[in-house]
Amino acid sequence: MAWLCLVAVLVRNHEPWRDEADSWLLTRDASIPEILGIAHHAGTPVLWYAILLPLARAGLPFTAQALVHLVLAGAAVLLLLTRAPFAVPVRVLLAFGYSLSFEYAVISRNYALVVLALFLLAARVARATWVDGIVLALLANSSAHGFLLAGVLLVVWFGRLPVISRLVAVAGLALALAQLWPTPGGQLPPFGLTPNLERFSVLFPEAFFLDGRHAWAVLAGNALAAVAVLRLSGRPRSLLLLLGGWGALIGLFVFVYFGGFHHAGLLAVWLLFVLWVDAAEGKSPASSPLPLRLAFGTLALASLFFGVYAEIRIARFQLLHHFSDGREMADFLRGHGLDRRPIAAHPAPESESVLVGLPKRTFWYPGIGEDGSYMKWDAAYALGKELSPLDALSRVRARFPPDELPLLLLNAPLPRGAAPEYRLLHVTSGDIFAHREERYFLYEPLLHIGN
Repeated sequence: MAWLCLVAVLVRNHEPWRDEADSWLLTRDASIPEILGIAHHAGTPVLWYAILLPLARAGLPFTAQALVHLVLAGAAVLLLLTRAPFAVPVRVLLAFGYSLSFEYAVISRNYALVVLALFLLAARVARATWVDGIVLALLANSSAHGFLLAGVLLVVWFGRLPVISRLVAVAGLALALAQLWPTPGGQLPPFGLTPNLERFSVLFPEAFFLDGRHAWAVLAGNALAAVAVLRLSGRPRSLLLLLGGWGALIGLFVFVYFGGFHHAGLLAVWLLFVLWVDAAEGKSPASSPLPLRLAFGTLALASLFFGVYAEIRIARFQLLHHFSDGREMADFLRGHGLDRRPIAAHPAPESESVLVGLPKRTFWYPGIGEDGSYMKWDAAYALGKELSPLDALSRVRARFPPDELPLLLLNAPLPRGAAPEYRLLHVTSGDIFAHREERYFLYEPLLHIGN
């Protein structure tokens, strides 16, 4: 109950940013074939979109997405608190750490599906039934990360799964692969052969201590990962699970794409899952040498306490400041009767945080050169992000007659004197602790003033 109260308050105060807004706008405005096609470019299966689709199409506000996400995250934490074979203080520290109380609970994205599916599998590990095949299929379709982890689990657990579970899991993996298979013109680069070793060096520090910059975090994070491997060295199947999952995720991060903690945190979630399964299967940690157990326990507890400390800090920031200024700008537009006026918005992704807070409508995106709401995650979208505010203004001038200029919404100010036909109407507070690129500047055409 305490966890639910804390997270519910944070969700109520949370301002959605572009990644959260895009999911809602996509499921609200895109056709089913378009959603399926965008999966190839976005690099994620559509399970999360399928969950949101009936809610968005029913005309509900974005709050519905946040509440659904809260339910999913709450179910995962409930499983952890009631079914995980860890000491009560450890379970509590895990539940109230940054990962499970903010990153995968307050910020509403598809990663909560990954966590919930893994915890369901861990809670059921003592009794393999056909249900496991369904959960594996859902895990595979939760995200690209879930797809990789489901594949590892299917390989390692193949012998213990009933035949029907294997068939269902394989079907789920095949369905996810069909959606993830890249098509020409997507935003993400193809799989490369040259690893980003600089990125690799920050993965475990980010995962365990939310910090890849300071030497202490780099040392502690990598040490915890190494000790975890050594601790499981005497249990081949658990070690294979750990290394298989970590290897799959690290390969994705190093060779394809890494987005920061919301990706690195899955390395910590996977370690938690493997330790849960290892303990539930009756593997005694006493088989490890005492110094190794002490080292792992010390580093793991340090990580848990740091996670709670980080949650306290982030909760304070969320209550006192803004995650994004998107809600503030949307409130201004609605409060001043501007929400139905034509609006040209740039950059397109950052503008979604404003759009999701308005009655159903679209913006004209100069970077893409068309009206829209959600992102298509294609090459044109990627190129459009690079457009400067002045270039965006030039495209607005080329697209609209001088007497029909729209409001201009930017996330950076125009140089003084660069737009004599516009005046600066409103600037959001900029009191942002997370996505500082989502501060907004609203310009109004002078011809409209007084009309």
